[in-house]
Amino acid sequence: MVIGAPTEIPVGETRVVLTTDRSRKWVTQGHTGEVQVSAGAAAR
Repeated sequence: MVIGAPTEIPVGETRVVLTTDRSRKWVTQGHTGEVQVSAGAAAR
């Protein structure tokens, strides 16, 4: 399964819905993932 992490679009929301730990778990289970360009960039 391909799992995606898009940029959040609600006003004021800067986080990304996918955590590093969760994505690592899914990759070890054989899934792949894609993250939208600049997702989380505003969360600095």
